[in-house]
Amino acid sequence: MNKLHICIISTIFFASLSLIISCGSDDDDTELAWINESASEINDIVWSRDDETDEADEEWQKTGGYSISEQTESKKVDTLNGEVECTILENNEFNVADVTIENENSSSLSLNDGESYVYTINAEPAKKK
Repeated sequence: MNKLHICIISTIFFASLSLIISCGSDDDDTELAWINESASEINDIVWSRDDETDEADEEWQKTGGYSISEQTESKKVDTLNGEVECTILENNEFNVADVTIENENSSSLSLNDGESYVYTINAEPAKKK
């Protein structure tokens, strides 16, 4: 092989190697966002509250809440199997809501690691027990 062939093969090798390395080191964060399709503003959205510590994996809050059809910002989450909860504006204050995720018919989800998700949620004032 002449020097030109060696140079071309080396260039292809290193280009392939850098592509493989960059793909392998991509940020494999799992991201989650919500779209409000409730009859009112929602707020205090919580993804996957820990039963023992009562801490949320992630929270979305906004002054005045998220308007109808508004999408939240996307945030990194660590918990892949969890439940969403939120509050809904009712009589000029935010109160606990019953949440349903569109196409899931529940408030629970299972996510795949390293993917980004946007789910539509419908919140209704929590039924009195």
